[in-house]
Amino acid sequence: MHNFENRCQQMNLENLGNGCFHYRDIHSEIVYRYLTTHGGTGHADEATLPHLGIFSRQTEDDEYTFCGVVSDLYQFVGNEVINQSLRDSIQGNNTTIFHEKRNFNDVRTVMINEIVIQNPKTVSNVGNIYPTAIASNSYDGTRSARISFGLYLQDRNIHFGFHQKIAQMKKVHIVTSRSTLSSVVEGYVNAFSQSIDEMINDSFNVTLSEEDVLRTLDLVEEVGKKRREKISEFLQQTLEGSDQGSIPAWKMFLAITEYSTKEENLNAKKLLENAAERVLIVPERMINAIQPPQQSS
Repeated sequence: MHNFENRCQQMNLENLGNGCFHYRDIHSEIVYRYLTTHGGTGHADEATLPHLGIFSRQTEDDEYTFCGVVSDLYQFVGNEVINQSLRDSIQGNNTTIFHEKRNFNDVRTVMINEIVIQNPKTVSNVGNIYPTAIASNSYDGTRSARISFGLYLQDRNIHFGFHQKIAQMKKVHIVTSRSTLSSVVEGYVNAFSQSIDEMINDSFNVTLSEEDVLRTLDLVEEVGKKRREKISEFLQQTLEGSDQGSIPAWKMFLAITEYSTKEENLNAKKLLENAAERVLIVPERMINAIQPPQQSS
């Protein structure tokens, strides 16, 4: 028996027979099918390969779309499995969910679900800022199931996720230890409450050099020249009425994240958030708040 087939039940996949495995939730349907060396089913020379084709559709009324190939060793995690584990952990800390914002790629094989937690802090000249827990997952092996954290600026409708300075939890611990995930969520919410004013004030008081600005815009240009031009426009708008020759790190952060919130390409959005995160002054309290257990190799 092949590895994927042997594990399909524990991965919550339905075995349809003939090397096909199915999963459905409120977002989409996915089918994995073993590839063979010959197109004719039952052909004498046919051999099953240690790879599976991926087919997805949003609803039963849609046709399946071929979305790529994964190895027989691929570990499947359903989107709602990771989403629900995160919801349960948030609610288990006597906190409530403000709202969720789900994003998918065109074929629904990559998901990002931003869950905004009802625990806002009001910061002068910025407005209400909420802690955010972010579930991300893929069905095509391009990213592992993981939980990360970020911010939601309500007045500007800016959603932002940390990717570098604050730790993430990967799939090996997400679905197997709800108590661990719950403590990680609690640690971030507490650190957020204690540190968000400091992060914004410190980031506002640090002025970027011309070299810093150009280096940051160079990172943005890796996503596309037009995006760099658009973010430069956002930056000019953000600096209206202030010293144009003095650019606080917070203003640069706002310009990039305000644009990235409108970005539909999930990979581009992540790269833009990476560039924005580089200019933020994040307090050590926030960086050290999340201590996931040692991860298995």
